[in-house]
Amino acid sequence: MNWDAAGAIGEIVGAIAVTATLFYLALQTKRARQSADAQGTIQSASMHAEWRRAVMQNSEISRLIAKANQGQELTESEEIQMRNTAEELFVAGCTSYVNGKLSGVAHNLGAELEYMATMLIENPGLEPHWERFAYVIEVVSGEFKSGVDDLIMRKKGNDADA
Repeated sequence: MNWDAAGAIGEIVGAIAVTATLFYLALQTKRARQSADAQGTIQSASMHAEWRRAVMQNSEISRLIAKANQGQELTESEEIQMRNTAEELFVAGCTSYVNGKLSGVAHNLGAELEYMATMLIENPGLEPHWERFAYVIEVVSGEFKSGVDDLIMRKKGNDADA
Protein backbone atom coordinates (compact mmCIF):
# COMPACT_ATOMS: atom_id res chain seq x y z
CA MET A 1 0.00 0.00 0.00
CA ASN A 2 1.40 3.40 -0.92
CA TRP A 3 0.96 6.74 0.80
CA ASP A 4 -1.79 7.88 -1.57
CA ALA A 5 -3.92 4.85 -0.72
CA ALA A 6 -3.31 5.33 3.02
CA GLY A 7 -4.26 9.01 2.70
CA ALA A 8 -7.49 8.12 0.84
CA ILE A 9 -8.40 5.57 3.51
CA GLY A 10 -7.70 8.18 6.19
CA GLU A 11 -9.99 10.67 4.46
CA ILE A 12 -12.80 8.09 4.24
CA VAL A 13 -12.41 7.16 7.90
CA GLY A 14 -12.35 10.88 8.80
CA ALA A 15 -15.53 11.54 6.79
CA ILE A 16 -17.28 8.61 8.48
CA ALA A 17 -16.20 9.90 11.91
CA VAL A 18 -17.48 13.43 11.13
CA THR A 19 -20.81 12.03 9.87
CA ALA A 20 -21.19 9.85 12.97
CA THR A 21 -20.36 12.82 15.22
CA LEU A 22 -22.92 15.03 13.47
CA PHE A 23 -25.56 12.30 13.75
CA TYR A 24 -24.78 11.89 17.45
CA LEU A 25 -25.00 15.66 18.06
CA ALA A 26 -28.32 15.86 16.20
CA LEU A 27 -29.68 13.03 18.36
CA GLN A 28 -28.47 14.72 21.56
CA THR A 29 -29.99 18.05 20.47
CA LYS A 30 -33.32 16.33 19.80
CA ARG A 31 -33.24 14.69 23.24
CA ALA A 32 -32.36 17.99 24.91
CA ARG A 33 -35.32 19.69 23.18
CA GLN A 34 -37.66 16.88 24.21
CA SER A 35 -36.42 17.20 27.77
CA ALA A 36 -36.94 20.98 27.71
CA ASP A 37 -40.45 20.48 26.29
CA ALA A 38 -41.28 17.98 29.02
CA GLN A 39 -39.85 20.27 31.70
CA GLY A 40 -41.94 23.19 30.40
CA THR A 41 -45.07 21.05 30.46
CA ILE A 42 -44.33 19.86 33.98
CA GLN A 43 -43.64 23.41 35.18
CA SER A 44 -46.88 24.68 33.64
CA ALA A 45 -48.94 21.88 35.17
CA SER A 46 -47.20 22.39 38.50
CA MET A 47 -48.00 26.11 38.61
CA HIS A 48 -51.68 25.49 37.93
CA ALA A 49 -51.81 22.55 40.31
CA GLU A 50 -50.34 24.72 43.06
CA TRP A 51 -53.11 27.29 42.56
CA ARG A 52 -55.83 24.60 42.53
CA ARG A 53 -54.33 22.97 45.61
CA ALA A 54 -54.42 26.29 47.46
CA VAL A 55 -58.08 26.70 46.55
CA MET A 56 -58.96 23.14 47.54
CA GLN A 57 -57.05 23.23 50.82
CA ASN A 58 -58.40 26.58 51.91
CA SER A 59 -62.16 26.42 52.28
CA GLU A 60 -62.25 30.19 52.79
CA ILE A 61 -60.85 30.80 49.30
CA SER A 62 -63.28 28.28 47.82
CA ARG A 63 -66.14 30.01 49.64
CA LEU A 64 -65.02 33.43 48.36
CA ILE A 65 -64.82 32.22 44.77
CA ALA A 66 -68.28 30.65 45.04
CA LYS A 67 -69.66 33.83 46.64
CA ALA A 68 -68.13 36.00 43.90
CA ASN A 69 -69.40 33.63 41.19
CA GLN A 70 -72.92 34.03 42.55
CA GLY A 71 -72.59 37.82 42.38
CA GLN A 72 -72.81 38.26 46.14
CA GLU A 73 -71.22 41.32 47.71
CA LEU A 74 -67.80 40.72 49.27
CA THR A 75 -66.52 42.53 52.34
CA GLU A 76 -63.38 44.62 51.93
CA SER A 77 -61.15 41.92 53.40
CA GLU A 78 -62.85 39.23 51.27
CA GLU A 79 -62.34 41.41 48.20
CA ILE A 80 -58.61 41.73 48.97
CA GLN A 81 -58.27 37.98 49.44
CA MET A 82 -60.24 37.31 46.26
CA ARG A 83 -58.13 39.79 44.29
CA ASN A 84 -54.87 38.22 45.51
CA THR A 85 -56.14 34.73 44.74
CA ALA A 86 -57.17 35.76 41.23
CA GLU A 87 -53.89 37.54 40.61
CA GLU A 88 -51.96 34.41 41.63
CA LEU A 89 -53.87 32.46 38.97
CA PHE A 90 -53.23 35.13 36.33
CA VAL A 91 -49.53 35.38 37.14
CA ALA A 92 -49.17 31.57 37.04
CA GLY A 93 -50.86 31.36 33.64
CA CYS A 94 -49.02 34.31 32.13
CA THR A 95 -45.65 33.17 33.49
CA SER A 96 -46.20 29.69 32.17
CA TYR A 97 -47.17 31.11 28.77
CA VAL A 98 -44.09 33.34 28.61
CA ASN A 99 -41.81 30.48 29.72
CA GLY A 100 -43.28 28.29 26.99
CA LYS A 101 -42.77 31.05 24.44
CA LEU A 102 -39.15 31.61 25.46
CA SER A 103 -38.31 27.92 25.48
CA GLY A 104 -40.09 27.27 22.19
CA VAL A 105 -42.59 24.82 23.70
CA ALA A 106 -45.32 25.86 21.30
CA HIS A 107 -47.75 23.06 22.19
CA ASN A 108 -48.20 24.54 25.67
CA LEU A 109 -49.14 28.01 24.46
CA GLY A 110 -52.62 27.17 23.23
CA ALA A 111 -53.27 25.10 26.33
CA GLU A 112 -52.35 28.05 28.56
CA LEU A 113 -54.76 30.33 26.72
CA GLU A 114 -57.49 27.70 26.79
CA TYR A 115 -57.04 27.01 30.50
CA MET A 116 -57.18 30.68 31.47
CA ALA A 117 -60.19 31.41 29.24
CA THR A 118 -62.03 28.41 30.69
CA MET A 119 -61.24 29.47 34.27
CA LEU A 120 -62.57 32.97 33.59
CA ILE A 121 -65.74 31.71 31.90
CA GLU A 122 -66.48 29.09 34.56
CA ASN A 123 -65.71 31.54 37.39
CA PRO A 124 -67.37 34.87 36.54
CA GLY A 125 -66.24 36.20 39.92
CA LEU A 126 -62.68 36.27 38.52
CA GLU A 127 -63.55 38.44 35.53
CA PRO A 128 -63.47 41.85 37.27
CA HIS A 129 -60.03 40.98 38.63
CA TRP A 130 -58.88 39.97 35.15
CA GLU A 131 -59.91 43.39 33.87
CA ARG A 132 -58.35 45.18 36.85
CA PHE A 133 -55.07 43.27 36.50
CA ALA A 134 -55.00 43.59 32.67
CA TYR A 135 -52.34 46.30 32.62
CA VAL A 136 -49.86 44.00 34.39
CA ILE A 137 -50.67 41.04 32.15
CA GLU A 138 -50.29 43.22 29.04
CA VAL A 139 -46.86 44.43 30.16
CA VAL A 140 -45.67 40.87 30.73
CA SER A 141 -47.33 39.44 27.60
CA GLY A 142 -49.86 41.37 25.58
CA GLU A 143 -50.12 38.28 23.38
CA PHE A 144 -51.30 36.19 26.36
CA LYS A 145 -53.89 38.81 27.38
CA SER A 146 -55.31 39.28 23.88
CA GLY A 147 -55.26 35.51 23.25
CA VAL A 148 -57.29 34.82 26.38
CA ASP A 149 -59.70 37.67 25.63
CA ASP A 150 -60.20 36.41 22.05
CA LEU A 151 -60.90 32.88 23.27
CA ILE A 152 -63.40 34.15 25.84
CA MET A 153 -65.24 36.14 23.17
CA ARG A 154 -65.30 33.16 20.80
CA LYS A 155 -66.48 30.74 23.52
CA LYS A 156 -69.16 33.12 24.77
CA GLY A 157 -70.23 33.75 21.17
CA ASN A 158 -70.50 30.00 20.56
CA ASP A 159 -72.53 29.60 23.75
CA ALA A 160 -74.90 32.37 22.64
CA ASP A 161 -75.30 30.71 19.23
CA ALA A 162 -76.08 27.32 20.75
